[in-house]
Formats: sequence, C-alpha cells, structure tokens
Amino acid sequence: MMKYFTPLPISALAARACFRRPAQTLPVPVALDSPAVNTMTDFKRVPRVTIDPQAAIDDANRKMIESRARYAARIGFLVS
Repeated sequence: MMKYFTPLPISALAARACFRRPAQTLPVPVALDSPAVNTMTDFKRVPRVTIDPQAAIDDANRKMIESRARYAARIGFLVS
C-alpha cells in the first residue's frame, strides 16, 4: 500500500540554530571463528515478537516497528 505525502515547506533556520547527531556505536566485526552469540539474535536480551502465519505482511511490519524488533517469528501451522 503506497502512501503519498505532501513535502514540508522549506524555511530558514535562525542564526544560532544547530543540530546534533546521536552517537552511533557499530557492532563488532565478525569473523569465521566468532562465537555464535556475536552473530545471532540473543533472545535473553532482545524481546521476542511472534506473528500469526496468516498475518498480512503490512500487519507484521507494523507489529515489528511498534515493538522495535528486527526479527519476527511466524508461529503456528499452515493448513493446505
């Protein structure tokens, strides 16, 4: 589902205006001999998010965004 937005108008900043960029910490690079915990999701530290197998992709995406998850597991069985 495509959404179209009206662009915001351009406006000048005040003379003393500034911006801040949040600090970004990059993950440690991994190698072939790195422990699995460095490359896999640790569900002891990351909340689990489950999605019904029949859920629409838009609903799954919305749930992941709301819960700040980067991974969602589909739980249940598909009956054909």
